[in-house]
Amino acid sequence: EVESYVDENYKDIIKMQKAYKARCKMQSSEDYPRRFHGIVDDPDQDNWPAPLKICGQVIQHIKDFRQYIQLVGIMCNSALMERHWNEMSALAGFDLTPNAGTTLRKVIAFELDSLLDQFEIISVGATKELQLQMNLAKMKAEWVNMFFTTSAYKETDLHILSGLDDIQALLDDHLIKALSMRGSAFVKPVEAEVREWYSLLDRVNKTLEEWGKVQVQWLYFRPIFSAKDIIAQMPEENVMFKEVDVTYQNLMKQVLRDPDVLKTAGAITLL
Repeated sequence: EVESYVDENYKDIIKMQKAYKARCKMQSSEDYPRRFHGIVDDPDQDNWPAPLKICGQVIQHIKDFRQYIQLVGIMCNSALMERHWNEMSALAGFDLTPNAGTTLRKVIAFELDSLLDQFEIISVGATKELQLQMNLAKMKAEWVNMFFTTSAYKETDLHILSGLDDIQALLDDHLIKALSMRGSAFVKPVEAEVREWYSLLDRVNKTLEEWGKVQVQWLYFRPIFSAKDIIAQMPEENVMFKEVDVTYQNLMKQVLRDPDVLKTAGAITLL
């Protein structure tokens, strides 16, 4: 970012210098009374007209600054945390942590050129760590308004889960991302949080899988065990179904009370 900003300004100054050079030449050839005094093509920059002289000075300052672009990019990296500054300070042999009095001139005076490549590794790592943390926060934010939807079962007061496709799609996507984060070389600062997040997603996934199986069976057997003649013929099986029926309806009531997917399906004691 710093390098592109410098390059952009360098190009702008070059264009400006060319424009002033053409203008100064034209005014000189026309003997314009209010022209800038100086010799446009003089090899000595001090003899140039004032606008060209200023442009030349700025160009030289930019050229001089280029050698410090890597240093600026490292030291101004907002991703650097206290642990990173401690690592770089250990390499330098003194405290590099910036404060209100830190300036580029002071940092340049430290003569850290021989350590820049090592600092760069730390800085890049800090950036990747921050990006990982931001991705984790983004994933969590996507679940804030993710709620279960239910629909009435036939003409009864009972409800069943419906419209799970969006939830499952997001869940599958985030499980892959979370698993990738767990294997990242830059996960250490938030490793515990990532593992906890993956465990939650995995628990929700398993819960939805079981709920799906139970709901399919419940929908199949409920009409059967609603018939009195079937109940009379299969009393033991009816008792077993009633247990499942009560459990399933209680789960649906819980979903109706709190449809938040992560809170409800992610409960540790649910399965």
